Amino acid sequence: MYAHHCQACARIYRDEAVRRLVREHYEEMIAEVLQAAWLDEHHVPGESRGMAERRRACAQA
Repeated sequence: MYAHHCQACARIYRDEAVRRLVREHYEEMIAEVLQAAWLDEHHVPGESRGMAERRRACAQA
């Protein structure tokens, strides 16, 4: 949907409809997100660190 994942973050912070949707449904995704993060770290640890660094860079932008 977005050319870059930072665009998705920007949409979350700037669009009240998206923020409301996340607030209303985030608990439904907790287990899936934790499992995906664990799998990423367990099976591809170097890639996981790279993604974390990219997220930090986007947050600072």
